Amino acid sequence: MAHVLREITARGPRVDALSGYDSTPWTFRAFDRYRGDRYRTLRAGEELRISAALLDSKAQSPR
Repeated sequence: MAHVLREITARGPRVDALSGYDSTPWTFRAFDRYRGDRYRTLRAGEELRISAALLDSKAQSPR
């Protein structure tokens, strides 16, 4: 699992979101520990919106 989490992190996603449908409590804990505030557990009926506009504006902001 550590290898998978390192590979995901290396690819640079801003957020990881897993659902109970395809995950286990152990997986949720591993992602939460490794990814911290970049991880979310999705609940039934919860909506996750992905916006290219948000990504574009963040990419242009100075760091």
